[in-house]
Amino acid sequence: MDLNKKESYEVMLQFLKNWYKLTKNKDITDILSGAQYWKDGKPLDSSFLDYWNEAIKEVKAGENDPFGKFISKK
Repeated sequence: MDLNKKESYEVMLQFLKNWYKLTKNKDITDILSGAQYWKDGKPLDSSFLDYWNEAIKEVKAGENDPFGKFISKK
């Protein structure tokens, strides 16, 4: 599935929003450490890939709202 630059950015934001809703954790080091790879190329925390794929599906389906109440849609 191809993403354009805007969609890629929105996926990142949606991923972070979903991760925060799930964990209530504001520590970026937890995200960065969990997103590292093992030597075999698999993510250190396999659930991160699931979260990422879910964010892609939400963006592609138009179900994302990463900015929430901060930006009004025109």
